[in-house]
Amino acid sequence: MTAEIAVLNKSAVALAADSAVTISNGNGNTKIYNGAEKLFALTKYHPVGIMVYGSGSLCRVPWELVIKEYRKRLGKSSFSTLDAYTEDFFKFLEQEEHLIPRDLRDHFLINHWISIYSDIWDGVREKAEVYVEQNDAVPPDDVTYEFLNNICDNFIDLLERENFLQEFSQTDVDELAVQTGDFVNSQLTEQNIDQDSVPNHIKSKIAVLLALATAKENPLGSNSGVVFAGYGDQEFFPSVLTFNLKGFWGQKLRRAPNPQKSAGGGESGIEAYAQDEEALTFMRGISPAIQSHYTNIYFDAMDKIIKKAFEIIDKNDDDLKREKEKSELLEAASQEWSQANSVVNQIIQNDYVDQVVNMVEFLPKDELAYMAESLVNMTAFKRKVTNDSETVGGPIDVAVISKGDGFVWIKRKHYFESSLNSHYFEKFSKGQ
Repeated sequence: MTAEIAVLNKSAVALAADSAVTISNGNGNTKIYNGAEKLFALTKYHPVGIMVYGSGSLCRVPWELVIKEYRKRLGKSSFSTLDAYTEDFFKFLEQEEHLIPRDLRDHFLINHWISIYSDIWDGVREKAEVYVEQNDAVPPDDVTYEFLNNICDNFIDLLERENFLQEFSQTDVDELAVQTGDFVNSQLTEQNIDQDSVPNHIKSKIAVLLALATAKENPLGSNSGVVFAGYGDQEFFPSVLTFNLKGFWGQKLRRAPNPQKSAGGGESGIEAYAQDEEALTFMRGISPAIQSHYTNIYFDAMDKIIKKAFEIIDKNDDDLKREKEKSELLEAASQEWSQANSVVNQIIQNDYVDQVVNMVEFLPKDELAYMAESLVNMTAFKRKVTNDSETVGGPIDVAVISKGDGFVWIKRKHYFESSLNSHYFEKFSKGQ
């Protein structure tokens, strides 16, 4: 896992990232290393940086390799806006099939489909187990396929409500459904299930489900978060743009913007990525987890009070009066609940969030860097002194990006002894 922070105001944006990376062998065993590179200069000539979180690779190609190759290709070229940098970077990813070969792209996508396909059948098995417990018999094929049909309908209903990934449309879904249809048939063959025994409308629904999961925003599958920060040539205030990348479909990059983790030019504030709970607690004055718990507890308490009140009201013999009293009680409870939540959120905003944001607005560059590093350190320290795995830790890389000074490293780790590798710094200074 990862902890990364961006702190920005009108003068500069500071970026900080830890070095921990968690390696899993697929059997539940994990090992944590503290040497991962997550923060980079996107260009050595202009004020733009990039951070990555989530998956440490794109289709199993390390992000460090991808970013440094792009930086070499970009050279001294620049763009008028930060958004233009992101579009050029994504275009590079799509077109560079030597760096990210087609077979790796296809393999990544097929694994995504396999994962979803397995989840569907896991759901069928769970329903079948309940059926066996209730009926003391194995469900017949028509019942099993009804389970499968209902699960597909639920998945499809959820996915159809989501937005399309950038540059995707319904036309892509239709084309994808042909490919996923072939995939479904191949999976049935591997499971030793006769393709003809499965109703065609069921197979079609699975294919549509997989197509929608490929073309629309959803939390399924591996995700790489990419954070761009800095300035375009015609921009005088820093901005932060965040995207979720989920592999490729052919040459088309599956990507979606993350506006909740982005900040426009001229704004002041703190953006936290991946393991963001400690940073959000600092910002809001309360842990998001605790706030969620007490909200649920109070909601349950109010629900019990209302049910008890209904029991008392039901003792009234006057049907018309009874229903009127219930309606009035529900309306009053709903209004009070909404008002109470509004007051709490207003206190959090006024007494905590606004105070931090107002302070950030006037911080000099060195204090922006200190704040970004401190927030990452808070998360690492919390993991260290609790029984949580130390999934945040190691050296913290810190950089400040400003219009006049460009990308400046405040702290940067190296896997080698600096005094023994002067040629590395000579090469870096030449932009190579």
